[in-house]
Amino acid sequence: MEKPRFTNGYRNSNIEHPIDVDMFPIKKQIALFTIGWFGLNVLATLIQFILVGANKVIGNSDTYNLSILTNTIGYIALCVILVLVANKDLVKLTPSFKKVMPYIAGLICFGAIFAFNVLYGNLINLLGIKATSNANQEALDNAAAKYTMTSIVLFGIIAPICEELTYRVGLFSLCKRRSNVFAYIVSTLIFAFIHFNLDLSSTKAFINELLNLPYYMFAGFIFALTYDKFGLAGSLTAHIVNNVLSFTVFTQFL
Repeated sequence: MEKPRFTNGYRNSNIEHPIDVDMFPIKKQIALFTIGWFGLNVLATLIQFILVGANKVIGNSDTYNLSILTNTIGYIALCVILVLVANKDLVKLTPSFKKVMPYIAGLICFGAIFAFNVLYGNLINLLGIKATSNANQEALDNAAAKYTMTSIVLFGIIAPICEELTYRVGLFSLCKRRSNVFAYIVSTLIFAFIHFNLDLSSTKAFINELLNLPYYMFAGFIFALTYDKFGLAGSLTAHIVNNVLSFTVFTQFL
């Protein structure tokens, strides 16, 4: 007898669930997550080492230029590597891009993230807690201030593609082999903590990072939910809109 196809609640239905645990081979799921998680840091370190040497030769000491160039080369290289790792299995992710609903769901889920951010921000303000942007967001804001269009393309489009392939197609689908709950918990926490800067040299900075953690946890959960229910087109839409608008809104108030 043929083994029933995993459909996460849609079994015996004409509606096929977009995410199947066997959509990608387990080796590729592990590879996507591992490369995406560690790869950017490795690439950034290597690229920065090369660029620092080149800058010394030409006498250029512009830190912002070095940072944005390192990130640009790093993210583009990582995106290419992840696509090459996925290879022919990427075709399995295309059905969601041919439907309208995933894009609508992505916009709705972005709205949920925006609403949470506003409510959470107002709540901590009412409690008299002062919180500023964490180190991750501050670095992005600084980049956007000087390299607006480059930052929008790089951090608004290319970075979300890398992160969706890493933490949803790779990590979430891998953990889903065990259970739905496990997949949501692990992918949400890891996605949140990759945006967390562990700086124990300053208690104030550490507390500020903790206060910002719920933003990333909620976003990670919503991206996972959208991916699980509507496929890559849904989570990628939510992620890209969230990142792009964060840059465009920021630059409007400069």
